[in-house]
Amino acid sequence: ALGLEGPVTCLLYTDGVPTIGVSGQSGALESARLLATAGVTINSVGVGALSAENEEFDWTGGEFLSRLAELTRGKYFVLRPQL
Repeated sequence: ALGLEGPVTCLLYTDGVPTIGVSGQSGALESARLLATAGVTINSVGVGALSAENEEFDWTGGEFLSRLAELTRGKYFVLRPQL
């Protein structure tokens, strides 16, 4: 239990590519499962990442962010840049 009352919602704004920490996507999804049992909802906003090779946006983290939101009864949104 987190010791919080009422709905707890997290807004995660990211490219969806874990680069810090040792757990990667599988660890983050396991953490999301634990948070969901505590009543936490994660809404994720995928921002994409600018590819250095061709200056296009890379959305590879989208599937991961969608799953993360789904596990916690949240929603996944994509923020698409206007180039």
